Amino acid sequence: MRDVTPVLRGAIQARIVRVKATLRAAGWDALWLGQSTNLRYLSGVVEKPSERLFGALIPAEGQPFMLVPRLYHDEMQELSAIGTVYSWTDEQGMPAAIRRYVDLPPQATIAMDPQLQAGFLFLFQEELPRARFASAASLLADMRLKKDAHE
Repeated sequence: MRDVTPVLRGAIQARIVRVKATLRAAGWDALWLGQSTNLRYLSGVVEKPSERLFGALIPAEGQPFMLVPRLYHDEMQELSAIGTVYSWTDEQGMPAAIRRYVDLPPQATIAMDPQLQAGFLFLFQEELPRARFASAASLLADMRLKKDAHE
């Protein structure tokens, strides 16, 4: 992992504003990013994939947040360009973390990181059974084609 410089932090915040506008235009409620290059692009965090729920939710309305295992909470508060970090413990479990922190309408449409491990998609589908899930592949590809000043 690396520290996010003030310049990169500003670039990421501008990217998040663009994501939120794109989500609203598409009629989607949120974007979930797993441990991927897309998470790095929109948070500054570099983390290798694991079997534990670790990522970020960017809602069309409201503040984005990181959702990570408790072990990484303090580190993410320091390193991530996303200022809000929630964490979960093994005792609480990943399903409870989704139920507690992913506060979206029951029939929300959530764009999912195309690099997300399938097991995490299944977990979201189980915990948010009335939600609809869409691939964020085109949203993220279109964003990343248009380079910002930092890139």
